[in-house]
Amino acid sequence: MKGRLAVIFVIVFASLGFSSNTAVWQKAARGIYEAEVLQMTIDPQDEQVIYAGTARALYRSLNGGTNFEVILRPSGEQAAVNDIYIPEDRPGTMYAATDAGLYASRDNGQNWERIYFSSSEESRRCLAVLRFQNTIYLGTEDGVRFKDDAATEWRAVNGRLSKRLVYHTAQDRRFIYFATGQKLYNFNKQTGEVRQVFSLGAAERLGTDENAEEPSEGDSDGSIRAVAITNGEYNDLLLGTTKGIYWSGDFGDEWRPLPGGNLALDGLTALSAREIPSDECGNAPEGCLKILAGTHKGVFSLEHGQWMPLYKGMETGTVNDVTETRRGTVYAATAKGIFYLSNGKALPFLSGTSEQLHATPAQTRNDQTHTGHGGRYGFLHEPTVNDVHAMAIHYAEVHPDKISNWRALARTRALLPDLSVGLDRDATELFHWDTGPSPDALRRGRDFLDWGVTLSWNLADLVWSTDQTTIDSRSKLMVELREDILNEVTRLYFERRRVQADLLAQEENTLFRADQEMRVAELTALIDALTGGAFSRQIKERDGEPSRATKFH
Repeated sequence: MKGRLAVIFVIVFASLGFSSNTAVWQKAARGIYEAEVLQMTIDPQDEQVIYAGTARALYRSLNGGTNFEVILRPSGEQAAVNDIYIPEDRPGTMYAATDAGLYASRDNGQNWERIYFSSSEESRRCLAVLRFQNTIYLGTEDGVRFKDDAATEWRAVNGRLSKRLVYHTAQDRRFIYFATGQKLYNFNKQTGEVRQVFSLGAAERLGTDENAEEPSEGDSDGSIRAVAITNGEYNDLLLGTTKGIYWSGDFGDEWRPLPGGNLALDGLTALSAREIPSDECGNAPEGCLKILAGTHKGVFSLEHGQWMPLYKGMETGTVNDVTETRRGTVYAATAKGIFYLSNGKALPFLSGTSEQLHATPAQTRNDQTHTGHGGRYGFLHEPTVNDVHAMAIHYAEVHPDKISNWRALARTRALLPDLSVGLDRDATELFHWDTGPSPDALRRGRDFLDWGVTLSWNLADLVWSTDQTTIDSRSKLMVELREDILNEVTRLYFERRRVQADLLAQEENTLFRADQEMRVAELTALIDALTGGAFSRQIKERDGEPSRATKFH
């Protein structure tokens, strides 16, 4: 065990096959109609066959992710594909765990059958699935279900897993692992024994903050966010949580924390790990690991003890899943589709001449009529990233001054009184009988009206207004929203700039150039969506074209 512990920490110093300084993501997934992709699985028999799950459908690509087609649309309004599983020992068989039950196909996704359904919404929502020999194990919001091929009914696993939300499943040669909100259990394949092997509360004592609040077991987001098994010689087990990433080399008996560093653990969504030969990680002993993490801030690679971001070419930071082929190609399922990263190969970056890259705005505009390098793609006259930030903040109405104004108005509100007006009418004696004369006479009396105006001040609001509590809550939400918007627009801005720079080195009338031109147009449209079209308007204005551009300060 001690020798194996030394092996795992080689990843802190080992090179992982590509550098975060040169790796460039490329957009894939033509044919997927939804913007966001939730899950991805690569066929273990053919790496060119890729399956992608969205909130509405399951897609398949036969050419490495270039083109996709719909192969399954689960029934019902809530039909997200939560997990895709392909047994390595059963070619052609695959399973899709969805919000509408479990679907199975035995002919590579050509035909599907729903093999599990429940009238209970919690039991019906399937989150994870795997198969061992002749038994299917299914994780739902209402515990683990299993069924043998010869059986007709699904049964619930008794004991600890009978009523727990099971978010993730994985297996190695000895155990099946079930991850709940903050605990990990292993299921012995031979004896059927279920044993808890990880608890987040106990794991905090391994080097994380002991005073941090422990998430509840029933938290819908969960605290265990990812489970990864290398399934190599050592069966390394990795567990990603909101408190840290942990490794075990003995089937979960002992755990060690891995470096966290700059990784946003609260946004962790996926882990990918595989054993690589020693010649790919320097002088490391056999069995060193290559680890990737998907988060809401992008994809990260563990290099030299630090999590390095792999952001170039990816226009969004929201990564839902990350997986890697045996040949080293990485795929990421994101909020803006699927991106892939070839093994260490990057597109040329800033490969234009010095004159092109440092041309003055006047020279750039004069080049617009040329068809050579850089002419139509000079971008030094375009708005700066700070300008775009101002546009996005203005359009989304999330400027910090908005909160400051609210606070000032809340303090001065105490100077204005509460005004109330009252009106009371007494008409009981308006008409009455006068019994003095004979006979009695019906006479009209007076109409009594009573009215008043009341002014009141609460001078205590000059010191502290109860509105401040509401403003504090809204301020927190606004800061988070502004951060998300600025992160998104910054990523889009520099991805667009990178593609423009790459176009400087490309020849005219090539297929690659046409694809990159469409990419620039797509990124421009995405930035316009975050700025209300102000980005394109300012480009036209600065380029000398008529525009109704709005100035932002």
